[in-house]
Amino acid sequence: MTVTDFIPECDGRKYDDIIKEIEYLAEKYTPEWKFSPDNPDAGTALACVFAHRMSETIERFNKMPLNHKRQFYNMLGASALPAVPASGYILFNLNGINESNSFIEKGFKLFSPAIDEQGTRLIYETQQSALITTAKIKEIIYADCNADLLCFCKNSEENVHFCCGASTISCKSSVCSNSCYQ
Repeated sequence: MTVTDFIPECDGRKYDDIIKEIEYLAEKYTPEWKFSPDNPDAGTALACVFAHRMSETIERFNKMPLNHKRQFYNMLGASALPAVPASGYILFNLNGINESNSFIEKGFKLFSPAIDEQGTRLIYETQQSALITTAKIKEIIYADCNADLLCFCKNSEENVHFCCGASTISCKSSVCSNSCYQ
């Protein structure tokens, strides 16, 4: 979501709406004049120029709340946070043919299964080298000295379930027993 998603449109009229309104008002106020964009006379040409300029004015008018919001944030001294690259953890599985360990170099390119708005796959890159092994995770122990937190997580047969913070994420299997101490 962008900032413009939260800004309401003050006036939703477009060029075609203004032309329809001129046509409606012309019939009511000047019945002797026939407004016809298909066969324009001088009055119709002037009305079309007016509609074009008015639609541009409405478009600028609709941007005013966004400009006021930006100006308000500038007066507070607030600014946008710098861009931060995405990060996360990746699980690699070795195929059945290769039973030995594999090594991935720093900068290895990874493609996400998700496709972005432009229809392209997102490309990620490893920040450090890693060793891929056939070993299975049996238990994860997470310690955070700043939060005085110690978490233990045992692996169920299907998935690793991990507790985060002071609360434990509920497991789908009764085999998994998580516990956090604070």
